[in-house]
Amino acid sequence: MCELVPCPLRTPNAGTASPPDYIAWQLARSRRMLGRVPDLVFAHNPEHDCANGEITDRLFNAFLALEEVCSQQVISAYGVVTWRGFSSGLFDVPTLIELAAKAGRPNHHLRAIQLPVSLVHLAPVAQALDGHGPLADALAAGLEVFASAPLHGGEIPGMVPPELSELISPGKTPAEAALAVVASAPGVKRVLLSTGNPEHWRQTAEAVGQPSLSPDVLRRVVDVLGT
Repeated sequence: MCELVPCPLRTPNAGTASPPDYIAWQLARSRRMLGRVPDLVFAHNPEHDCANGEITDRLFNAFLALEEVCSQQVISAYGVVTWRGFSSGLFDVPTLIELAAKAGRPNHHLRAIQLPVSLVHLAPVAQALDGHGPLADALAAGLEVFASAPLHGGEIPGMVPPELSELISPGKTPAEAALAVVASAPGVKRVLLSTGNPEHWRQTAEAVGQPSLSPDVLRRVVDVLGT
């Protein structure tokens, strides 16, 4: 199964500007908020407000800056958070690895990706079951996968009918069944959840900690819901 991690604050943003001084400013800001420098820093939604043809340069410049702070042992590693970068085809995991290797040769420090995975964002799961897409590519490359928005902002439990919940995980609530799909997706190691309710946290941790659903169950879910 996968590890559940809290997501209490926004990670540093490589955004529209990615020079070393911008990265340093964001790291200092994170250090003040966390009380320490984060071990893993994410470039947040690099596709945002990015004109066609600019994404490669933007990612490479961000990776150059992040590799520099890694070489200074300010942070240990970095990753890329995206909402639509993979789904829109703007970039894929092999492209990220190629750019990281170019920026940090001989040994780059790209270690993780984060993307939405849920019953609403089910395409990455369907792709992974067929051996391709960002989850499968990350697994093959040894990158950690953080699954974001597993309940789609809390909307999914109200969207899951009892029949679907029983198909996924008999006897479980809609929220627990939805989380089981995310936690069982090939390659997913961490599920990000934001909640201020201790009981919700306990229930989520329990749901994520259950044995993984079989590929056959995941395929049935994909067949029922499509992508």
